[in-house]
Amino acid sequence: MKTLGVFACIVILLFAVPLFADDKNNDFVCMSEKEAKKSGYDINNMRSEYPPMLSPDDSCAFPGQRAEVMEFISPISRKLADIAAQGKREEALIVFATLFFDKDGSSLFFFFEGLPSGADRDAFCNVVKGSVFPLQSDIPYSYCFTLRIS
Repeated sequence: MKTLGVFACIVILLFAVPLFADDKNNDFVCMSEKEAKKSGYDINNMRSEYPPMLSPDDSCAFPGQRAEVMEFISPISRKLADIAAQGKREEALIVFATLFFDKDGSSLFFFFEGLPSGADRDAFCNVVKGSVFPLQSDIPYSYCFTLRIS
């Protein structure tokens, strides 16, 4: 009977520990905005919790560091546009995307809308997965952008 109780405790711990684990242990999340909303992510609320990397009035995570931000973001945007273009049909294509980063620059979330069904979604997500912005901030931050492919 005592063995059964120990076994039950181990089983409970195996299932409970992941529920209370630090968010840092969670995997990178990449999905469409529609899927994100269905999964319970409140993207508008997240945008308020993760201020932008850049803003016109410098009320952002990296005021006065536009060149550094663009040096990091531009190659990512180009790769994403190339992958999205592979799924494009005849008409022009617009993909809206938001990246969310932790204070240390690691990418946490990538939500997008408008990726054509023929595009390689895994390759699209893998461009961002594991990317680390080289500057750190006192706060987590985000970057919203649009890919326009004609």
